[in-house]
Amino acid sequence: GFSGGGITCTNTGLNVRTGLLVSDCNIYMCGAGVNVAYFSEFHRWTNVTGKYCYYGCICNGGNNNFANCDFSGNKIGLLMDNSTGQSRNPAHGSFVGCSFHHSNNVYEGSEIVSVGTAIRILNMVPGEIFSGCQIGFGGIEIDDCTGVRFDGCNLLRMTPITVTDSTVVVFSDCTFYNASASPVTQS
Repeated sequence: GFSGGGITCTNTGLNVRTGLLVSDCNIYMCGAGVNVAYFSEFHRWTNVTGKYCYYGCICNGGNNNFANCDFSGNKIGLLMDNSTGQSRNPAHGSFVGCSFHHSNNVYEGSEIVSVGTAIRILNMVPGEIFSGCQIGFGGIEIDDCTGVRFDGCNLLRMTPITVTDSTVVVFSDCTFYNASASPVTQS
């Protein structure tokens, strides 16, 4: 519960042998619940919760895998940002069975009238895999990416999807609940 990062990995290596195993952690009210910087790779995250943070998770290193993690109730659930080409080796990891819900909700009385960003992915090549994840009440933004895939995901209400300047972005076997409240925009 402080303004810095809950768990921060900086220059923790690009080698399979240097990978960290992190499990069963609850991180609340931090600037970033999990912050995996560039050149921090091959880490495995299981049962990690980042809630009520500005960012639930920042994952800018490559080859990082998350299983059964929950990044809900944050201003931004997940940020992956290589927008200025900071790394030649970002992304190409996975999020399996993870939740990204209720990102920066704005209420009018007890009704949610707008939502923030559940997942924002910028210039990640060769992309990321999301499998069996639940995403709701927060948008998905994919910009200048190649190879981002959502398999078997449950996209709940108020989950607008915006794909810009990207190639090979795939939604396969996904469930779109209340699609009229979750527009898909591609440019």
